[in-house]
Amino acid sequence: GAIRSKNDIVVVRSCEDEFMLRHLFDGSLHILEIPVSSKSPNLEKTLEINGCSCVLVASKYISTNDTPQGKHYVGNKLSCAHVKSFYVSVSISDVKQKLNSFANFAELGLNPGKLASRIELLVSPALKDVRTGSPYLIESELSKFRVDKNIEDNQSEGCGFIPKHMLADFLGAGSAIAKESFAIQVRVYSANLGIFKGLLVIKDGINEIVLTNAMRKVGKALRCRTPKPVYLVIKSTYPSKNNQKVERVYNPNMQSLIKKESQERLQGTLLMILKGCGMSDVLDAYAERARSWKTLAHAHLIGLCDSTDGGIPEGCVFLTGCPWGFGRSNRKIMLTRIPVTSPDDIHVLPVVTLKPTNMQESKWKFICQFGFGGIMFGTPSGKDAESLPQCVNNSDLDGDKFCAIWDEDIISHFENWKLKCKVAPMPILLAVPESNGIKIHKHRCVQKNVVEVQIEEGGPWVNARSLSTPRNEVVQYAIDKELQEEPGWSWVKYDQEVVEIIEISQHRCRSIKGKNGALKELLEVEVRYAGDTETEWKDATTIDIDLMINYTNEKKIKLTGRDWKWLGRELKDEQNKWFENVQDCMANVQHMSQHVSLVKKL
Repeated sequence: GAIRSKNDIVVVRSCEDEFMLRHLFDGSLHILEIPVSSKSPNLEKTLEINGCSCVLVASKYISTNDTPQGKHYVGNKLSCAHVKSFYVSVSISDVKQKLNSFANFAELGLNPGKLASRIELLVSPALKDVRTGSPYLIESELSKFRVDKNIEDNQSEGCGFIPKHMLADFLGAGSAIAKESFAIQVRVYSANLGIFKGLLVIKDGINEIVLTNAMRKVGKALRCRTPKPVYLVIKSTYPSKNNQKVERVYNPNMQSLIKKESQERLQGTLLMILKGCGMSDVLDAYAERARSWKTLAHAHLIGLCDSTDGGIPEGCVFLTGCPWGFGRSNRKIMLTRIPVTSPDDIHVLPVVTLKPTNMQESKWKFICQFGFGGIMFGTPSGKDAESLPQCVNNSDLDGDKFCAIWDEDIISHFENWKLKCKVAPMPILLAVPESNGIKIHKHRCVQKNVVEVQIEEGGPWVNARSLSTPRNEVVQYAIDKELQEEPGWSWVKYDQEVVEIIEISQHRCRSIKGKNGALKELLEVEVRYAGDTETEWKDATTIDIDLMINYTNEKKIKLTGRDWKWLGRELKDEQNKWFENVQDCMANVQHMSQHVSLVKKL
């Protein structure tokens, strides 16, 4: 039932979802749903539930309305933001041992934020079979999986391959979903291989599931010398229901009348930017045409990597179940990924509708059988080349959906606009302006939650929040003075998340005077912050340990040297307490809330 934690009533959920963490800890798992606000305290890392001492092992921030599915809840539906937290009634040492025997989570201990997101993969819920209600959490043999190290990251971008017959077996041979699906979004868990996240698209001529390095999120478990079962969770299947409606109109083999008008509309930032390109009349005319499924000419498509062994030419795309049919040449498509922040995020690309000369006939026929709803990207020419998904709004292929427009009027007008105008980048939604090199002398609170800072001694007083610079000097001033919890300074904790060091270029040692006047050696590193072009020297001991370790690995610096022993000690300490560190991150409700807010703004 419900329990009271500090001053909050929380919901103990008897959740019917199936996910890997439940499988790992079986009957010792407890799921709590805790309403949160801007003033919510951190989650409790250990908690007594039903008389048992429980350990926080995962958490997930839910910002949308949620309907309780279990039989135990308090009051009305949880319509506010809340955190779904996962506790297990075992000791911390047992949790660490269990997780590390499943995958090498400890190797990510230097980055608690990344580690928390990787542990969250264990609570990805499995899609359920609509016929039986059974979850698609599948136990399989290691021999049915292979990691292909020859597939470069820019080729995969988070996408792998699965034999068509195996996909049909997983989804239920003979079922409608098994016949229609050409791709699935998955989580794969293997002590022998690691934990993988991404998409699997059907491929001709293979007899095992092919995973890629770009899909791997956690390395394989240490000291796992015998084959263990592999678990696969299916999260989504493709094509989507809306894509299938489009195909019902375009496919001559399955044309059928859809009585309801289309609800698909161009909207949001994409519509705003296209109108900003002088296309209002064209867009208004298309909006009327888009009410009919027969004249609808845009859709959201799942991104796929090339499953034809490089047959799709670089810079080109292939539309599965092509809505205008195969055989017509010189067709183009307008492509982007939401959110769109600039015309530069919109690309017009050639579409492959005839078999390319270097593609095998059998592979061409195979992909031409896919239903409408996917967009397959050509393979880049080399491992160092930027992939086409990366060019399209910095996307990948582990589940990203792309907005595709094939209306010829819209494409023609957009191309003409680009020819007439020199496209200048439009402001991004969360702009980070450049540093102006100000120096903060002191601060004062002029009224509740309003703080001013003085620029230079005797200089003007300015509202602190108005001085938004990347690697904000005001933010750094507040951090140095430990003002984050003081009235008027709470916003610093958010801005601190936005700005970070992205590069360490070199190091040096120099002598400085200590407090007692004696000389001491100071190790400094030259750093560059996100959004800055200039660098500055910082005390090495103040830099995040993961950045320092990456730098020493890159420069092949041994941590046994006199100047670096301190880093070796910190590394060992952090590796030993990886779970305690990630618990701090998982319990930080404010951090989760700010992260979700940042992602929405981006």
